[in-house]
Amino acid sequence: MAPLDPATTLLSTLSDAIRESYYQDLIEGAYRFGQATNRIFNPTTEKINGDGRNFQAMNGRMYSAQVSRDLYADAVAPRSPTVGRFKARVDETSGGPAGDVSAFDNAIETGWVDLERAADGGEHAIGDLAEKLTQEMIDDDSELLAKLRNLPSTGLIGAISGGLKADGTTYAEAGSFSSGVYGRIQLPDTVPMAMFARNVLIDIYDASTQALNATVIVNHVNGDDQSLSIQLVDSNGERTETGNLVAADIAATDTVYLHGSRNKGMKSLGDWMVAEGTSGESFFNIDRTVGTNRWMLPTVVGPATAQVLSHRYIRDLGRALHVTKGEEVDGPAYVMQSGPRMHDTFIDIAAAETINHFANDEARGERMVNFGYTGAMYSDPYLGKVGLEMDALCPDNLIRALRLGDWQTLTLMDQMFKMLPAEFGNFYRKSTGTADGARSKVFRADRTGYACDVCLQIHRQGLIRNVLPAAA
Repeated sequence: MAPLDPATTLLSTLSDAIRESYYQDLIEGAYRFGQATNRIFNPTTEKINGDGRNFQAMNGRMYSAQVSRDLYADAVAPRSPTVGRFKARVDETSGGPAGDVSAFDNAIETGWVDLERAADGGEHAIGDLAEKLTQEMIDDDSELLAKLRNLPSTGLIGAISGGLKADGTTYAEAGSFSSGVYGRIQLPDTVPMAMFARNVLIDIYDASTQALNATVIVNHVNGDDQSLSIQLVDSNGERTETGNLVAADIAATDTVYLHGSRNKGMKSLGDWMVAEGTSGESFFNIDRTVGTNRWMLPTVVGPATAQVLSHRYIRDLGRALHVTKGEEVDGPAYVMQSGPRMHDTFIDIAAAETINHFANDEARGERMVNFGYTGAMYSDPYLGKVGLEMDALCPDNLIRALRLGDWQTLTLMDQMFKMLPAEFGNFYRKSTGTADGARSKVFRADRTGYACDVCLQIHRQGLIRNVLPAAA
């Protein structure tokens, strides 16, 4: 199935809204996520040129000092520090299979009639319309960036745990599905429900054949029982009342992805913060399953199989990270990032060492806000004061201990995203597609971006893996 055109959907829904007469102030009833994740990353000041950018790190100190009781022993042979290298690669071939940089594209459209209606309010009204559309596109890009950062580059969000049922407010109360336009599915507790919101398009793939079974749109999110109300869409991504959902296409164990993102995701937290590499991988030109390349993995603790988070694993993480960071005293601060359910569990089991307060000086308070600080800090005997970040996009089966300042975002331009130049500021008239090259009455603006994330000290980042939040 070809990717849908979100710009067409935006144009038609915007036009529908303008044709009606409403109270003049638009009520902001929708919401977005992403700031807590995106603030961890520092954009680099240098863009990638050529086929990529090389990084090198001293991954092993000099250890040639020896002791002996032979007062006339020969001098020891020097053993120099070792240096590891990795490369953020740019692949400009179709599909970019060997590259580490992801491309982002977005667009907005509005019609000539709508611009004329806006003109009734003067130039200020036209500017408001353009600004609103452009801001929606910017916010959309930022949220997608944060979502992909929390997912592996495969784009996998999770597998359906409860197959298709008739639509209802909750999954438990929904009846069995026989046929219909609307339905409800359920996802595991570990899936971050902030990945979904009304109007988000998702792809559902068959767990066995890996074939695309359905593209659906989200109508309603129940963040308590982890369920989604869904509906089929037409070729333009519009809700359709004529196409019925098929239970066999939306079954338990089938996998869920953001629309169009399967195997096209971004290399970021979801790939860097893993317990083990994938056999034969080329992660920034490195195979992390090779013993000499394990310096490219974080410090990992946690059970081999999933267990409810306990105080032991929190202590294990601090102790293990203490070994990797040495006796560093004034180094960068750590923030422990977890999903909402895991955050609650952390607070409950470490209540004696958790301090809920806000920074008492303006400069420190600003630093905390910049990485999503919510007012809770954990006093770790090894790491000192650690900020606790509840990130609604973080999977609820892990805790990440991230060192601020170690994460950078690379791009191909002097900034991550840019509006493409056009004939009317950022807007241009679309072609009708006819042989004579006629222009339509639809105005469009395009935005593009390029990014990948790198960690400069990955061994100093910590991961508690295979943990589950306590039952509510």
